[in-house]
Amino acid sequence: MQLRGVCPRSLGERQVPDQIEEWNARFGPWLREGRNVFLHTVVEGGTGQFPAACAALLDRTYSSTMLVRMS
Repeated sequence: MQLRGVCPRSLGERQVPDQIEEWNARFGPWLREGRNVFLHTVVEGGTGQFPAACAALLDRTYSSTMLVRMS
């Protein structure tokens, strides 16, 4: 999968401890600055929408993180 010239890869065994330490130091600030954006879907309606949202997730209607806003 490639999005906007970025190829996501897991942070795993091939990385050396220095690379993992650098990632941990940079990731939080990048996320707060909005430099890292994660696809997500917000379903409004609280607990009443939860069963339908879960079914849609299993049906692959949503392909990213799904949040059910509790209001």
